[in-house]
Order: sequence, then structure tokens, then C-alpha cells
Amino acid sequence: MNETFEKIWQEIDKAKSILLTLHPKADADSVGSNLGLMWALESLTPQLPSGQGKKVTVIAGDGPIPSYLKPAPGYERIVNKNIFEVNPEDYDLFLILDLSWLDRLTNKGEFKLPKNWRVINIDHHQGANLVYRQAGLPAQVSWVDTQMPAVGVMIYDLLKFRNIPLTYEISANLILAISGDTGGYKYAGVNGALFTRLADLIEYVPNYSKLIF
Repeated sequence: MNETFEKIWQEIDKAKSILLTLHPKADADSVGSNLGLMWALESLTPQLPSGQGKKVTVIAGDGPIPSYLKPAPGYERIVNKNIFEVNPEDYDLFLILDLSWLDRLTNKGEFKLPKNWRVINIDHHQGANLVYRQAGLPAQVSWVDTQMPAVGVMIYDLLKFRNIPLTYEISANLILAISGDTGGYKYAGVNGALFTRLADLIEYVPNYSKLIF
């Protein structure tokens, strides 16, 4: 797993402009994972070897963005565009979270990944690697773990590997992601290791119960 984490961070370190997108009919895991990672990548900027900042953009995709997730920190920063409305030249890395099939990326037509984009795929659904085989462009890094109860958990592990300090913004979004995709911690995959992660996140979100409700 450490090798996969290292490859993901190598790609992120090389990137100057990163695009993330919600999937159609976005849920808490899609919104929370993308926003949590957005805040984390922006907090990383001062640590970059190049000394240059990164542009990180989260688009709504097909939308609409669920209004019940407005308490998610950064919700208002989600750009109301779908994948066909972005300029491919504006980005060099596409981070695809919580998307298992190419037709989950958009329902508005056939989308082919631009050849200038490098791609990282992080997901917990069966068959996620097919996104890239169908598109004819394999991901530079593909981390798929069907044992993970939510992508929010995977983002937490990725950030901890890099020793990125947690903040309210990062933690609140990951709590929303995990709570949403586990059905309030009722579904398969909920175990002691998950609650250990949540205990760490909750330290930064004193109003976590109000946030979830």
C-alpha cells in the first residue's frame, strides 16, 4: 500500500492544476471526499518542492449538488460545470474519486479523457479500473479497495501517509463522506479501525453530531 501512496503523491507533486469532479447524483461520499481532498491539497502548497502553488478545482459534474450537504466546508466553492464545460488545457491532473464506470462520470454524452491529462483513480467499487480501459487511457495510478466502506476513509489514509495536518475543513468533509456512505455506520465494512479514524477526525470537529444531522 505504501508504494501506491507514494505513486499518488508523486503525481500530485508534479501537477500544477488539478481537477476533481462529483459524480452524477452526487452523494455525501462524493462531495465530502472531493472537498476534503481539495482542502488538503491546498494546505500542502507551502510544502511543495517547486515552491509553486497548485490550482485545485472541484466541479459539480452533471449536478445538481445536494442541498442537504451545504454545511460541508467549501460547498460554495464547487464550480457549477460539467466535464464538457472545462478547458482541457487548464488542467494537467485529473483526480477521479468514487467513480467505478465511465458512464458514472457523466450522462451528457461520451467523454474521452484528454491525452494531456494524467489520471489518478481512487475508489472502493467493484470494476473501477474499467473506467480507464473503456476510455482507452489507463490511469497513471489506480487505487481500488473494495473492502473500504467509503472513499472518505481512503482519503484519510492517504493524507495520514503524507502527514498532512488535519483541519476542521478537511475533517468535517471526511466525516460527512464516511457517515453518508456507511448509512450512519450500519453497513458492511464498519469496524474498529474505522472508528479509530473517526475518533481522530472528530477531534477537529467538536460539532460533528450537529454537522451530520
